[in-house]
Parts: sequence; C-alpha cells; structure tokens
Amino acid sequence: MISIAFTGMSTTQKAVLVRRVGQPMDLGERPIPVPGNGEVLVKITATMILPHDAYGRDWGMFEFGNKLPFVVGNNIAGVVEKVGPGVSLVRPGERVFGLSAADEPTPDRAGLQQYALLRDNAIAKTPDGFTDDQVASLPINVVTAWVSLFTSSGFGWPAPFSAGAKSSSTKSFDAKAQSLVIVAAGSNVGKFAVQMASLAGVGKIITVASSSNEDELLQMGATHFFDRHTSLEDIVAKIRAVSGGEGATHILDCFNDDFSLAIALLARDGASHVRTLHPIIDEQAVRFQRETPMADVRFIEDLAVPFGPQAVEFWQHLPEWLQEGKILPTTFRVIEGLEKVNEINAALDHYMNGTRGRQVIVHP
Repeated sequence: MISIAFTGMSTTQKAVLVRRVGQPMDLGERPIPVPGNGEVLVKITATMILPHDAYGRDWGMFEFGNKLPFVVGNNIAGVVEKVGPGVSLVRPGERVFGLSAADEPTPDRAGLQQYALLRDNAIAKTPDGFTDDQVASLPINVVTAWVSLFTSSGFGWPAPFSAGAKSSSTKSFDAKAQSLVIVAAGSNVGKFAVQMASLAGVGKIITVASSSNEDELLQMGATHFFDRHTSLEDIVAKIRAVSGGEGATHILDCFNDDFSLAIALLARDGASHVRTLHPIIDEQAVRFQRETPMADVRFIEDLAVPFGPQAVEFWQHLPEWLQEGKILPTTFRVIEGLEKVNEINAALDHYMNGTRGRQVIVHP
C-alpha cells in the first residue's frame, strides 16, 4: 500500500469500480494517489458522468482492460489537497475544476472516487458565484467544442484570446466572414460550440436542433435556427439560402451517425470541412468521397494532442468567460454519494439505451 504524507489522512478512499468490462460497477476501496510532477491532487466534491463513461464500463473504451479495477469520470471539481513538484498555478485549499487525462486514462485520474489527480495544464480555479456542480458540468463537453473549432484536429480557426487571435499567421482571418452549421446543436457539445463560435465572432452560426432548443440557442449566440424535424430538403434549401446558395463550408455534426444532412449541405464546388463526434464507418467515408470529393471530413477523437499548445491559456480564460456570461453551465441532476452505486449504474444504462434526460452529477 502506498503511504501518503498527509497528517491525519487515510491512505485509502472509497471508489466506484469497474472490475469487469460489461458488468455493473460496485463500491470498493483503492489507494489515494500521490501527485507527481505537474500533477494536482483534488478532493472531489462533484463529478459528472457522461455517455463515454458508459462506453468505458460496457465496451472497455479507452482500452483500460489491463488496468482493472478501473474508475470512470473525466469531469472533476473539488478542492486542491496537495500539489506535486512544478505546480505553481494552484495551491492547496483552492476550489478548482478540470479534465482528467483522457489521453492517458488511469484509475488515479478519474472522478468516481473521493480523490483524483489532475494535470496542471487541464485545471482552472472555480470562479466566485459558481457551484462545484456547475463547473463539473463543463470540462469534456466544452473542451470537445473547443477542439472542434480552434485546433488542428478541428477547423483550425484562431483561438479567441490574444495568443491565438493576434499571431502573424492569423491576422488575415476574418471571423465575421465565416459560416458554421452545427447539427444537433441542442446537445451539450453543440451548445458549447455555439457559445465558442459566438465568442470568436463567427458571422453566421447556423443551428439545427429540436424546436424546444430554439430560444436558448439564439440567446447563446446562434444567428439562425432550423427545426431538425423539418424535411431534409427543406432544411437544406433554407440553410443554402442563408449561407449564400453555395452550400456550407464548415459543419460540426454533434450527434448523427448517418451524416445525410451534412452531405446534402456541403458545398460541391469548393473546399469544405466536416467534423463529427461519431466515428465515420467505411460506407459513410465512401459516400462522402463520392458525393463531396473536395470535403475534408474528420472524426474528432483525440482531445489531447491538438489541444496541448493552447491548454494553459484556455483554462485560465474559462473562469473569466463563465463570470462574463459568455459560457453557461449545463443542466444536470445529482446523485448523492458513491454508496448509491445502483443509481450510478442506472444512469450509465440510460446513456447506453439512448434515453433522453439531464446528465448526472455525482457527489462522492
């Protein structure tokens, strides 16, 4: 057992454990991790569980089968307990939130336990006026939206802060001239993408979602809204009219695994770009190539590598954007205590079944 040099503090903690892939999780114990270089040990007060956590439990996503028993949960909020060597941006006792290392998942870097490690380049101070639950609703979804718009894996637009916006290579970028179509904009990633695009000053932010999301999306910065229940032909005609008749040049598809709308919207005679949050299977790739041969189509998969150079500055700005009302927390429901493991498993079951509803915050 690893010992930890905290006076009066146990060396073990409660955790909800994946012991076998494809089986329900159960409550157990595991060691409290010790922060290494560039790491922060956080006493967790809130963690959000998301659909990819269900895929991890049931399918072994993140290839953690050789690391069992495993812990899931990437969105973490709490209080700094201890910092490792080289950490200077946060101190013990400060309220923080952040994203666990999805590129190098280990049980030490996960939320369904009492303590976890965060890297110092993926952590932010919780701003006054916001609860730990609210900030725990942000990390994976807001980072996915950011990567989709502002990194080399996404559209590669200049980041809306000084280093990205004023570099010599991006001075000629005209955000007002850009047109972005967000399919499934009512999803959490879709809503963050609307807010990020608005933050960057994108001229046309065209959203497709169910009618219940219209008012909220327009308030968040969408310039146009179209009901997804309208016929494909009608949606395409209206969006083409808004985007100048040539078709869309930038499409972020946050949900569909069919991509018929994206294919129908794409400009045929010029360069266009599609980013998806669902894998593109071989048949779909062939269809994209056949019908839109000039399109650059990619699945947003790796959130770490392209995000690296911008990470520290992004996390420093995120609390400011929250306080300024430019980024809004999502809605959620709360499960109190790791002991309610049956409720936690049921929440992941709902994700696997495609059941609609608010995403879930767990209080360890």
